[in-house]
Amino acid sequence: MKRIVNFIKTITLITIMYAYAYFLVIKLCYNPKYKKVRIPKILIKKYSNKALGGKTPGRKIIYLNFYNNIDLNILKKNIYHEFRHMWQRAYLPDDFLWWILFHYDIYKNADIYYYSTIEMDARRFANSLGKKDDELIFSLISPETLDQYLIHDSLDLLLYEAFLYLIEKGECVDQ
Repeated sequence: MKRIVNFIKTITLITIMYAYAYFLVIKLCYNPKYKKVRIPKILIKKYSNKALGGKTPGRKIIYLNFYNNIDLNILKKNIYHEFRHMWQRAYLPDDFLWWILFHYDIYKNADIYYYSTIEMDARRFANSLGKKDDELIFSLISPETLDQYLIHDSLDLLLYEAFLYLIEKGECVDQ
């Protein structure tokens, strides 16, 4: 009996997650500002790692981690974050492809993935729930600039300067 109740709870939770995720994505995609972004397929997986989700670059799929998205506020920010990656691909294809094709593994392995231009921009968009949808992060730290500072082993200086600038502007730079 307990297994049946847990199964029903899981199915109910997944249904709510799908409905809410698609509601948010459709709402974003039908905004005229984002007309180049198509509605993605959403897949909810049970990942044992701590990732909230991800986006498959070429296939327009958003993956959500079942275990880490059961809070609707977290789910909402995650959808906005992954949607922003889709926006980056549609509206800033050179920067996005530069990142995905040539630098993703470098930054992922160097523990600076969190500070990459692509990720900071997506977090900023998600934390503001779409209100901050300009290209501030890309103008502040272009992917090429990030690369140059990494090569010269002064990435911490660049990130510190960017952090101070964002604080001065009243930006939320965490999460």
